[in-house]
Amino acid sequence: MLLRALTALVGIPILASAIWWGGYWLSALVALAAVLGIRELFRMLPPGTGPLPIALGAIWCVALVIGGQASSDPRVFYGYPQ
Repeated sequence: MLLRALTALVGIPILASAIWWGGYWLSALVALAAVLGIRELFRMLPPGTGPLPIALGAIWCVALVIGGQASSDPRVFYGYPQ
């Protein structure tokens, strides 16, 4: 129970800051969570699978988050100067 409380004490301010700053900070946090999640998912695979699916899954997750961020910001999507 102590470990969960300490995790919340550290995690909640980080999450609140990323939401407050928004944009790229929030996307970076979501990408990190996605990579950690896909890593946990691939660790459940049989041992003979190897490290390649973890790397490909991580790249795929980051690409999806970057694509979502790029499509939500019209300056990036339409090539407007910043």
